[in-house]
Amino acid sequence: VQSAVKAGTLAYGADRVELGLSFANESFTFCYEDYSESFWVTADSAGGAMILSDLAKEFSSLEIR
Repeated sequence: VQSAVKAGTLAYGADRVELGLSFANESFTFCYEDYSESFWVTADSAGGAMILSDLAKEFSSLEIR
């Protein structure tokens, strides 16, 4: 069974935006920094970190055509 990604809290800073997300009963934070034009996702628990690790492996194996 696949879980849907659910958006949670949205917070703004001087040049940073953070969006709370939940997926597979785990919490994550999607961050975007305007100054460096970079983004990243952090896990809020060890279980979430394992999911992020699995997702990173899946993305690294994708072939873009």
